[in-house]
Amino acid sequence: MTTDKKQAMHVEAGKFFSTAEANENERRWNEDKIGRKNQDPTNHYDKTRMKLNFEIGPDGKIHPLGYQEKSLEVRLQERLAVLGWKPFKPDSKIQPNCCAKFVFGGNHDRTLEMAFGNQNINLEKGSDNGHLRRCEEIENWAKDVYDWCVRRYGQENIVGFQVHLDENSPHIHALIVPVGIRRKSGRECVMWSAKFGKDRFEYGK
Repeated sequence: MTTDKKQAMHVEAGKFFSTAEANENERRWNEDKIGRKNQDPTNHYDKTRMKLNFEIGPDGKIHPLGYQEKSLEVRLQERLAVLGWKPFKPDSKIQPNCCAKFVFGGNHDRTLEMAFGNQNINLEKGSDNGHLRRCEEIENWAKDVYDWCVRRYGQENIVGFQVHLDENSPHIHALIVPVGIRRKSGRECVMWSAKFGKDRFEYGK
């Protein structure tokens, strides 16, 4: 394996977050669903590695993936309700952004090395990787990314933080509500521009 230490961060503005997205991030799937997902040649969900997936909870600690009783989209709606967020009318052609969908990853070989060390892994579909154990380095990386998100966006605004080790490259999904302060009232509210800029140039920066 090469050991290039390259990281990548992708962020997408979300006007909503569906149950299907939540179920995928938290792997709330049965055996039939996994099989149907893998019928798509572009998908590769390794059932034998799913037990190695994990998430970081509001307490900042490592937990099994999907350990929270409330699902991801429910937790998002609850946070939005606390902030008094209201979408536009259903028939409106535009809707405000209510969440940011992050994916953190990096160099393919390097992230595999962080997750599994020098253990033998077979990335072909249908392979049995039940012998693998999760290495501490991938947990430490996830904690570092989580701490960065906390500093920048606030712990209470991190709705979900899931780490997937069952696909071709280990990666993190983070669902975050961008929050700012209203000038007149001084109250917290959902405010995309407060964290990502007022236009595409600020967003890019």
